[in-house]
Amino acid sequence: IGTSVKTSSAEMELVEVRSAWVGWYHLSPVYSTKPYVQVGQIVKKGAPLCRIKTRTESRLRPLFGSKRLPLKNYTVRASIKGMIRERCAEKARETERRLDTGSEAIMTVQDGFSVEYNELLFLIEPVD
Repeated sequence: IGTSVKTSSAEMELVEVRSAWVGWYHLSPVYSTKPYVQVGQIVKKGAPLCRIKTRTESRLRPLFGSKRLPLKNYTVRASIKGMIRERCAEKARETERRLDTGSEAIMTVQDGFSVEYNELLFLIEPVD
């Protein structure tokens, strides 16, 4: 999902990348590997940015009874060619954790935290 927003400080147009699913956010294809993208990296249109692991549709619950529904991975891809300006989901979780603990220290965000539907994940600056 890509939408344009104007930033007031830099007066540049940034494209928002939002989550289309509720699930767990992962920066890399598999655990303990290099992330798909870094802040400042230029990505092509369609390049993978992160993956979201989610439960399958609730209409399948009768087939599984009380068992947990299977997990499915969805890859979030860049809607345009551009430079990654910010990984917003991480920043939001870092702020939440600081508020919860009352600590002012910068905390490292762990891979695998939850994201909501339509939550802002990345800001991308378009490039030619």
